[in-house]
Amino acid sequence: MKKLKFCAAALAAAMTFAAAVIPAEKPLLTMTASAEEDANGFVIKTDADGDRYITGYNGSGGDITIPSDVVWIGKKAFSGNTDITSVTIPKTCWYWVDNNAFSYCSNLKSVKFEGDIDGMGGYAFYGCTSLETVTFGGNVGREDGDGGIGCYAFAGCPYLKTVKFSDKNAKLDLVGEYAFMNCIRLSSINMPADTGTLYTGAFLNCASLSNITVPGPTVFDGDHIMGYMYGRATADGKSEYFKADGVTSFYPAKLAGLEKAEKKVTQKELNMTLTIGSYAERYAANNSISYSYTGESIPQKLPAPENVKGEADTNRIVLTWDNVDGAVGYRVYKYDPVTGKYISYKSVKSAKCTVTELESGTEYSFRVTALDVSGGKYVPGKASASVSVKTK
Repeated sequence: MKKLKFCAAALAAAMTFAAAVIPAEKPLLTMTASAEEDANGFVIKTDADGDRYITGYNGSGGDITIPSDVVWIGKKAFSGNTDITSVTIPKTCWYWVDNNAFSYCSNLKSVKFEGDIDGMGGYAFYGCTSLETVTFGGNVGREDGDGGIGCYAFAGCPYLKTVKFSDKNAKLDLVGEYAFMNCIRLSSINMPADTGTLYTGAFLNCASLSNITVPGPTVFDGDHIMGYMYGRATADGKSEYFKADGVTSFYPAKLAGLEKAEKKVTQKELNMTLTIGSYAERYAANNSISYSYTGESIPQKLPAPENVKGEADTNRIVLTWDNVDGAVGYRVYKYDPVTGKYISYKSVKSAKCTVTELESGTEYSFRVTALDVSGGKYVPGKASASVSVKTK
């Protein structure tokens, strides 16, 4: 699949914010077959990889289910449809919901992903002014981490109340810039344990979001991610960012032209439940947002292993180093002259590693980290100084 960009900029000019681009993978749009319409009105094509995807819809609407032979949903496939009231996306549609796929579906009330989905592009459900619930039955992400919820994906959905992940241990790669902006009734989202990065303005103007629990490993990348509102305030009539304090009001309709949004909204003060030592704690402290702890903590990085040494043979090197207190194992990194980086070679339990299949008379460089465990995952500590060893 061709690597393109996560967030379309087509609507950005109409917004107060300039949408930055977050990378991810979306389908190659070259078709190998002409469009066909099935009995339920779904217009389907086949992409260059032989995967079937939806490019349009001429059905009667109501409660619809994406056909089981469809792998992804194309750009603007349902955009502006006023007849659809709910959509179920089965496990077989696992790849992608493209940019603006369901934007401005004004009577769409619920969306259900029954299984895993790699992700969705920018504005995928933008301006669905009747949308109330979104349910994810599995992961929203990819093995390489380049999936997730695109920028403005659910922005301008003023009646969206609940975003639910049925599997608390699901993977969510990212929540893109302004993904839930102006979801003024959003009061519940249970981010799964494996949530990656939250970007600028992800929950901006979420006036009803008074409590949110943030998983320990989640990264905060940007400003005004949550606990802020943007708009013309009653105090001085200027459009700018304001801290959510339960008193100050703003005007979301001035930002996105929402048909059903109230003219004036007061945002509740936010309380974050987070992990000691996390990105979320740093964000809350830096922005004076109230918070409490889950009782867990992010382990501090273990120190670098010392006295890393290597004994060489003709086609192998045996590395040894001093034990690190608290380590459950070690990870050895081997220098790759092609990329100019140290690449993970092997994880071992003891302070010894045998590197094999080497060329004689060649110098190799290594670094070693100690491993801790957090949330069932290995967490590498600080890397040792590099050591170079030449085979005989």
